[in-house]
Amino acid sequence: MKTTTKVPYYKLNSGYEMPAVGLGTFLSSEGEVGTVVKSAILENGYRLLDTAAKYANEEAIGNAL
Repeated sequence: MKTTTKVPYYKLNSGYEMPAVGLGTFLSSEGEVGTVVKSAILENGYRLLDTAAKYANEEAIGNAL
């Protein structure tokens, strides 16, 4: 399913652009994070995922991607 939602972007000092809206993955359980990530990307057009080593969910997010 392709989304047609337009997401606003911020232009960074480096010249790159970053989506203004992202998916936070903090406190997502391992069982739900994959489903949520897939849905966010495929159904809602998300292009920014907030991930940090401190969240300890990199493997589950990687598997979803």
